Parts: sequence; C-alpha cells; structure tokens
Amino acid sequence: MSGDVEGYLAELTGRIEATLGEDLVGVYLMGSAATGGYVPGASDLDVWALVRGPLAEAAKRALVARVDQAALPCPARGLELVVARFGDGPEPRVELNLNDGPRMARRVALDASDEPRHWFVLDAAIGRRHGRALAGPPPEEAFPPIPRSLQLAAIGESLDWYAEHEPDNRKAVLTAARGWRYIAEGRWSAKEEAARWAAARRPDWAAELEEALAARRAPG
Repeated sequence: MSGDVEGYLAELTGRIEATLGEDLVGVYLMGSAATGGYVPGASDLDVWALVRGPLAEAAKRALVARVDQAALPCPARGLELVVARFGDGPEPRVELNLNDGPRMARRVALDASDEPRHWFVLDAAIGRRHGRALAGPPPEEAFPPIPRSLQLAAIGESLDWYAEHEPDNRKAVLTAARGWRYIAEGRWSAKEEAARWAAARRPDWAAELEEALAARRAPG
C-alpha cells in the first residue's frame, strides 16, 4: 500500500493506543488491505481494535472524536473501525462500530448489539487467518478460533442480507464465491482470488464474476 495509507494506519494506531490504554489488546488491519485485495480509490480500510472488557460510553465517544474523518482524514474511501472483545465464547462482542470517510456515509454505533452479527463473525474468522497486527500480539493469538458451524451460518446470513438489502447483487456474487471456497476447502481468500477460483470451476459464471470484480474496482 502507499505511504500515505501506511502513515495513516500508524497515526490511527497511535491514537487508539493513547485513548484505550490498558484496555487495549491489539490493533489489526483486516479486510481487503490484509488479504491482498485492496484497490486504491475504491476500497475501505478495515481496522479492528480488540479490548479486554466492556468499554464505558465516554471511552467510546473519546475514541470516535480522535479518529473520525474530521479528526484524522482517511486516505482511502473510508475507515471501518470495529472495537470488539471476546468473552466466554468464540463470537466477537462489538463495543463500537464506526464508519466514516471521504466517500462513505458516517455511521457511529456505540451499541452494536442490533447490528447484523454475521459481518463481525466473518471478519473475525478471516482476520485471524489474514489480519495484520498494527499493535499487539499476532492475530492468531488475539482472535480465538471461530467454529466452522458458526462461519457457515454467517455465510448464509450474509447472503440473506444481500437478498433483502442490496438490489444490485454484484457484491453478493463475490461474497458467495468467497464463501463457496471456504465451504469447499476450509480456507478464506481475497474476493478477487475467490472469484478466479469460482470461475475455474464454473466457467458459465465467469462473465458475472468479472462484472462483479469490475464494479468492485470502480472508485467508490
């Protein structure tokens, strides 16, 4: 990635560390930037901060004030910041979900209990395998294993979500390709890699997959 993105991630990490202090376990680059599918001008920067326990609302608001677009301009399409913890089970408990950026609608959820859980389950599963530690222990140590049954359920829930909320199914096509590869091989990969994998097995889907990839590469 470019120097401005790396500089931004370093500054973002420093602000998260300064705000959360001893509550922080680590900071992790997730999503396309971690799997190798990042597209400059089109992709978001997905970052997770893992914490040891529940956060006070004041701490969440303080963090938002230090890292949102007004305080720290994002050089990508936008920042998707998740602050989460792991409790007794393998499913992440989300403390904060912030979406903000130059080409992204601002959204701040200080209580993410009503957010669709499948995105966080899939992000955590993929991040454990592909995430990059910006601070703290390696992701395979910080993130617990997500049971296959929970990942399969999340794949199905994500496709149901697209069917209900996204009239344009091109994002669903890539999500389905990536999920299919996980189901078949037990491994997660970047969406572009998964699309090539799917097209090799179903040539009759190649045109639809390529159309979806073209839409993904277009500036947001």
